[in-house]
Amino acid sequence: MSIAIFLPTLWIGGAEKLHANLINEWIQSGYDVELIILFKSNHDIDIGPLIDGRCKQTFLELQNYKQSLGGLIKVLKKKRYDFILAPMWPLTCVAVLAWLLTKRHGKLFLSEHTNLSASHKSEIKTPFLFIRISIFFLYRLAHGIIAVSQGVKDDISELGR
Repeated sequence: MSIAIFLPTLWIGGAEKLHANLINEWIQSGYDVELIILFKSNHDIDIGPLIDGRCKQTFLELQNYKQSLGGLIKVLKKKRYDFILAPMWPLTCVAVLAWLLTKRHGKLFLSEHTNLSASHKSEIKTPFLFIRISIFFLYRLAHGIIAVSQGVKDDISELGR
């Protein structure tokens, strides 16, 4: 069974550490795991050393999210995965579009690690209406959505209404 995990970078954040732990657990359980990293990290510390050496890693080295759709389409056309995990908006939305454009091979799961409504006020520079529309139309197409807390789940549910 093959699993693809998409990450923006290997920078050592909480979501990245969580995925490193998942990768290691799945590899120890006998799964074929590939980590697809969109952007080159500009940080000195990353999760690379935390990941089991048997995990395949593909570095797309893209410049921005606008390029990521084409990059993920190429990856998904090259190999069919049984499961695809895409964390963190807007990567979640790009992953859904790439998955749709490559004929929906494999089961797609999205995971959210932050309250997007709160993040929008301080971090995300995208119009709030765009966030709501993207979640409304794209999240419902995935096989499942994983929220790291009840608060994140409630926020996604509210945004997707």
